[in-house]
Amino acid sequence: MQTIQAIGWHRPSFLLDQAWLEKPWKLVPKDPFDELLDVLLKLPEIFKRVDELSHLQRRPLFHALLGIIDSLWEMDSDLERWNQDFEHKTPGRFYETKESMMETLADDLEKGKLFPVVFHFPSLLMCHTLLTY
Repeated sequence: MQTIQAIGWHRPSFLLDQAWLEKPWKLVPKDPFDELLDVLLKLPEIFKRVDELSHLQRRPLFHALLGIIDSLWEMDSDLERWNQDFEHKTPGRFYETKESMMETLADDLEKGKLFPVVFHFPSLLMCHTLLTY
C-alpha cells in the first residue's frame, strides 16, 4: 500500500532507504513480489522530477530530461532482470488460458464474446505479482 501511495503522490517512500530494503530481510529472503516492489519504489522520484520540469528553462530542461530518460532505462533494465529471475525461479506455468464461458450483455453473435479468454493462475499471489509487473 505504501508503494502505491508513494507512486500516486510522486514522493519517494521511506521504504527505499537502505535500512528498509535490507534489515528486515536479513533472516528471511524477499519473495519475488517484494523484489518487484523494490524496483517500483524508484517511480515516485522519477515522477517528482517530471513534475519539476515545467519550472525549467531550455538548457536545464534538456539536461533534466536526459537524466529522467537515463533513470527510466535503468528501471527498464531492473524490471527485465527481475522478470528473467522470476521466470528462472518459478517452476511451472505462470497461468493457463481457457475459453471463457462467461456471458455478458456485450457479447455479439457476429463479433464474438467481449471476454473470449480467461486466465487461470496457480495462486492469487502469482496473479497479483504479474498484474503489478
